[in-house]
Amino acid sequence: MRKKLLIGILLIAISYIGYRIFFSATVENTFPFSKADNVELVFYKEVQEEGANLKKFSQVPIKKKVKLNDAEKQELFEILYKEECSFNSAAACYLPRHALVFTKQNDTIGIIEVCLECLTMKVTEGIEWKEMCDEKVAKLDKLFKSKQ
Repeated sequence: MRKKLLIGILLIAISYIGYRIFFSATVENTFPFSKADNVELVFYKEVQEEGANLKKFSQVPIKKKVKLNDAEKQELFEILYKEECSFNSAAACYLPRHALVFTKQNDTIGIIEVCLECLTMKVTEGIEWKEMCDEKVAKLDKLFKSKQ
């Protein structure tokens, strides 16, 4: 009986490790990174109060757009999908000043809107995202400031 239990636990552990190795999130298998030709960091002219919306995004006043290179896209992916959160603090404001716009053949396929002040993101349909936290916000803030 103990031998069967030990074998069962071992099989579960091996399966879990295999899953993490072969099916963990990468740029190549995580939408919208996997489908986008370009990723742009957008700085809003003024604070926006609505969440990410493909239909209304073309009406948002833009101060500046910066196309991210492959290394910056990878860095952004690591922050959003790989960074582990140890502490979460959030505010109720949601007044975003930045967006990440993913395009394919000049068509917008996804938007991740970011409010650094309240540690919140809003995303367009189809984008899975993990929680925001102090560590992620600090790294995003550094990335955004380097592009201003």
